[in-house]
Amino acid sequence: MKESLLKTIESDSFKKGVKFIGLFLLYAAIAGVFFYFTPLEKETTRFAAKASQQSLQLVGISANYIETDYPHLVNEDFDATINEVCSGGIELIVLFGIIFASFEKPLRERIKGFLVGVIILVIFNLVRITATIYFLSDFLHSFFFRVTLVIVIVLYYWFWFYEPLKQRKG
Repeated sequence: MKESLLKTIESDSFKKGVKFIGLFLLYAAIAGVFFYFTPLEKETTRFAAKASQQSLQLVGISANYIETDYPHLVNEDFDATINEVCSGGIELIVLFGIIFASFEKPLRERIKGFLVGVIILVIFNLVRITATIYFLSDFLHSFFFRVTLVIVIVLYYWFWFYEPLKQRKG
């Protein structure tokens, strides 16, 4: 058993996994510091609220944009606070960490992968906020926020990282 464990620890796959986890933690920490200690957090939150206000108008719901500590979208039926968690910031930090920790990919591919991922997350987050307000549903808020955004990141990463490898092999 000790020999098997030692072989696993000495394997290239194990070393790559440890390197990936270490780089992920490093890059996510750097992105987190940058996000939370610069105006990016507040601007991302404002963008999410204003874009959601516009998308609500597309589905026939008018809402006023009010900014106190956080932006609010308000009408006679709801008062939706859009805070830093709603902005998709945490997901962007995780995306930055996993994409840039993928050391097997050239830097140019990682940059492109991150930028495309940002677009996908922003669009999905906009749909999430709009649907939650449109349906006035705590279930949708909890489900979309806690589960779906993670699934979107994992699926995007899988397609970004593994699909090109399949194409090269096939």
